Amino acid sequence: KKDSIMFNNEVFMENLISINQVESICGFSRSTIYRYIKEGVFPLPVRIGKRKCAWMAGDINQYMNDCISKRTGSSK
Repeated sequence: KKDSIMFNNEVFMENLISINQVESICGFSRSTIYRYIKEGVFPLPVRIGKRKCAWMAGDINQYMNDCISKRTGSSK
């Protein structure tokens, strides 16, 4: 069961994760993550404050699955 949050009458079925969590999951440094975003190869963050952003956990999960698929040559 996924957690859901009500926001502006829409239900989000995703967890937001911090840059520290993204670094831990992906094994990339912060600068590499932002470089990949600039290159258009990494999921965009969601701005949640003036100086805070987070990522949709599902976006990061999909990115990692895509990397694994490329490595193994399989497609889902």
